[in-house]
Amino acid sequence: MANLVIAIDPGHGGKNSGLSYNGLLEKHMNRVTAQAMKEELEQFENVEVIITNPDEETDLSLKDRANTAKEAGADVLISLHYNMSEEHTMFGSEVWVPCAGQRHADMHALGDIFLEQFDEIGLTIRGVKTRLNDRGTDYYGIIRESAARDLRAILVEHCYADHIQDENYVTAEENWKAFGKMDAEAVAKYYRLKSADGTRDYTEYVKNGYMVPDEAVKPDKTGPEAVSVKWIETIAAEENKESAEQENEAEENGALEKSGADTEESAAEETALDDNVVTHIATEEELANLTADGRVRNDNIQVYHIQGNEPDTSIVYYEYSLDGGETWSGLLPFAKNDTQMDIQIRGV
Repeated sequence: MANLVIAIDPGHGGKNSGLSYNGLLEKHMNRVTAQAMKEELEQFENVEVIITNPDEETDLSLKDRANTAKEAGADVLISLHYNMSEEHTMFGSEVWVPCAGQRHADMHALGDIFLEQFDEIGLTIRGVKTRLNDRGTDYYGIIRESAARDLRAILVEHCYADHIQDENYVTAEENWKAFGKMDAEAVAKYYRLKSADGTRDYTEYVKNGYMVPDEAVKPDKTGPEAVSVKWIETIAAEENKESAEQENEAEENGALEKSGADTEESAAEETALDDNVVTHIATEEELANLTADGRVRNDNIQVYHIQGNEPDTSIVYYEYSLDGGETWSGLLPFAKNDTQMDIQIRGV
């Protein structure tokens, strides 16, 4: 008999397809991720897994999803999603948790583990968040309906499907399945599960602990404080070119040294890559080759030091303007869990 019941809720369904972008349909992505998560979790001992919505063509209400989970005796409901922003400017991973009580403390700890998994593959982390409606209760219906039934719930936004920083994480079905496997591992860690074959044992896993809040936890809507920028130096075009040539030469030499590598090792590496989410992210340099209005920059690089204090959460993005705020670079990832970093801007 199962000691733990996990309800997986693939977001959207039926006419409500969720995001639709560049050939991607969220309700299908969520379904694939949910099924992979279920199959992975079922490899652990004393676990029963249900999926709230029978198929992606069924338009099931949030109330019915929460009822299904409650009637199954679920210990937690996990709602799976992918994200898209109105202006296609955002990227990264985030989770949404209940705003109040023990459910908030518990799901915050689970959310940490989800985001740790995504951080490990290179995604920008937007944080564990709450969102309130006009009544001061949970904004997201699946969390609100679950709370009304004394059921813990968490909503996972894996990444954005419409931004260059995240697009390689969602290009193929294998990516969506890989997210499902990571989701299952996060749950297994949180509940300290052990796989039936004994190869994975999380019974000693140490998760974060949080105090139960006295009132609803409001989202952080304040901007960073004490923001500043300081010019550091210019890297001349010639120096930059010489550095690039040295790097290319080093890479070529490295390639020659590796040319005799065992083919079985190469095959193993390819297999390992197939089992994981593609992790290439566009670099700052790739995104900064052109100004916002399409002008090509020269090869000189200006180095700046930027900083700011964000006492409530953390700084996630930065962006810059080359024309007094008329146009902007677009969001770029800020140094993780830091308040300052050096940036390089070409041809300014």
